[in-house]
Amino acid sequence: MVERVRGIIGETFRFVRPGDSVPGAALHMARTIARRAERLAVTLHRDGELGDIPYAWINRLSDAIYALSLWTDKATRECENNN
Repeated sequence: MVERVRGIIGETFRFVRPGDSVPGAALHMARTIARRAERLAVTLHRDGELGDIPYAWINRLSDAIYALSLWTDKATRECENNN
């Protein structure tokens, strides 16, 4: 899914300023929460308290939310430009 969304929005080689849209800003906030969970997951995985599969899913979660936030911001800009 991440790769599909990135294919739609293209590569980002610039600093991304969160909050181009309200939904995009909410997704950026969700990404920060996912990153916090990811940092905890690193510790749990290292201590053997979290398996490889859940660890991989948590690792990809913030990537997915980030891609969705960029897509949401892009879609919002396109809608605003068409109106």
